[in-house]
Amino acid sequence: MFCTKCGGQIADNEKFCHYCGNPNYMAQQNVYGANPQPVQPVYPFVQQNPASVPGSIAEKVLKQIKSPLFLTICILYSVCTLLSVINKGFPIISILFTVFLWLIFAQGRSNRVDISNMRNISGTCFAQYVLNWIGFGCFVFFGIILLAFSSMLDTPEFYEAISQNVYIESSWDQLLELSVSVIFIILGVAMLIAAVFMALINIFAIGKMHKFLKSLYQSAQMNVNGILCLNVAKGWMLAFGIISGIAALISLATSPMAFINGGCSAALYIILYIILNNFKKDLNGNITMQM
Repeated sequence: MFCTKCGGQIADNEKFCHYCGNPNYMAQQNVYGANPQPVQPVYPFVQQNPASVPGSIAEKVLKQIKSPLFLTICILYSVCTLLSVINKGFPIISILFTVFLWLIFAQGRSNRVDISNMRNISGTCFAQYVLNWIGFGCFVFFGIILLAFSSMLDTPEFYEAISQNVYIESSWDQLLELSVSVIFIILGVAMLIAAVFMALINIFAIGKMHKFLKSLYQSAQMNVNGILCLNVAKGWMLAFGIISGIAALISLATSPMAFINGGCSAALYIILYIILNNFKKDLNGNITMQM
């Protein structure tokens, strides 16, 4: 049977859940009859480290945290965050994510893991999810603005103003033969296409990863929906790794810093894909159907 409070699997004759200490009134009925007496949980007998229970979700999470691959992810993500700071940026989301990764790793070193602490990672992922939708809105807004203004710019007065205020070389002469409105249309369409890709990545990658992480701390049992989200997230991690690797090779001749950042990102995504794949294999037998 399962605990009515935390969902942990317990024996039928256990009077208290060894995960959370919640009374098992079904077992008490065998002692007190049809009307069991309410009693307080006996906390000294509560299992304070769920990861020590064989076959539990916490144990499987701890197994991945203690693997050298997770340490490698912590190092690679720290390098990427440091490079962003060196480039005079302040990636608050990346900084928070880095801190939470190292905290989870530190807990794993002491053979302890609290699945509820995954809320920190899930919350950071959700913050990135929201920021991406804000960026999506900005891209759509400015794309529409560029398309709306394109027809207003293609006037003789506009070209005359350019010729009077800008020194035009031969290359500019050729450029001005093109309609300025066409240039604005191209920019507007490019921004709208970028917005579409941003939305797809947000929905099928970051959104699914957030749902998977959320399912870890909300239930001690992995459900079908969580496995579905994990499968989709796995595919995107592999895709991100390939894309980052290609981008790193392209930037090799122009920017060593971008090459290092892209290489670390590619390795990080590939390793994360491996960890998720290993975690999925360990979940066999711990999946409950959700109606």
